[in-house]
Amino acid sequence: MLKWGNEFYGTINEKSEYSYELFIRYLNNVLKLSSNNSLKPLANLNLGIVHYNMNNNRDAITQFKIVVSQ
Repeated sequence: MLKWGNEFYGTINEKSEYSYELFIRYLNNVLKLSSNNSLKPLANLNLGIVHYNMNNNRDAITQFKIVVSQ
């Protein structure tokens, strides 16, 4: 079950490279495997936030552009 509430956002801001990598894998799986298109903009937004927190600004901007275009 996916959790998109405060627990997820609180965890996504942790300063751990390991947790960021896990979030990236998890969110990429959501994008690949989910037949529910309503989850995809939120998954892309969260990917952008994770990349931004990792100082991967180019990847963050790419994800944010995808969100805006959806």
